[in-house]
Amino acid sequence: MKPEGISEKDASEWEQKNSDAVAYIKLSLSDEQALQFAAENNAKILWDKIKSTSTGQTEDRKTDAGNELKNLQINSNELANDYVSRARGIATKCHLIGLDVSPRELVYYTVRGLKGQFLKVRDILKTQHDSVDEVLEILREEETSFISPSSTRAEGTSTDVFYSRKYKNSGMRRVTSADDQIMSPRIVFTEIKRKVPHQVEGKR
Repeated sequence: MKPEGISEKDASEWEQKNSDAVAYIKLSLSDEQALQFAAENNAKILWDKIKSTSTGQTEDRKTDAGNELKNLQINSNELANDYVSRARGIATKCHLIGLDVSPRELVYYTVRGLKGQFLKVRDILKTQHDSVDEVLEILREEETSFISPSSTRAEGTSTDVFYSRKYKNSGMRRVTSADDQIMSPRIVFTEIKRKVPHQVEGKR
């Protein structure tokens, strides 16, 4: 606002500074913004309007990006690699506009968005706490099993094979009950705390 009760000279200087500030601000605006604020000739009011508009747009973008992640779903015939890359891209966009997405949240929404041929593996992944890289590896193996069913189905699902390798390498043992195998795809893991000196080998 123009100060009140100042001399004519000071008023002239204020007008000049205000005019210069308005011109400088408008030069930094996009064409659309320049048209939107073309009628505003007070630098402070102009700046406040721009900040208010920008804040509102940022919040809108956060809402849109958050909804995009929450509604993430794999498309028909979309490759696992493309799907996970798309999920990561949405998470990156969220970070850039100030909306934090934890690694666990990214995995959660990525797994939740699986459907079609990935429904069975989705139910198993829901019970795990894998990284998005591990999820991608499992999905790739599942894709391979669709192309060459005999390549992994003889050993179980691709998810079974993945976790068998993972926990064999880490010194952990996967335990499944008959009920788990029949009633639910849930896989439970327990850590081997000591080495058993003798094991009775069951009949093959």
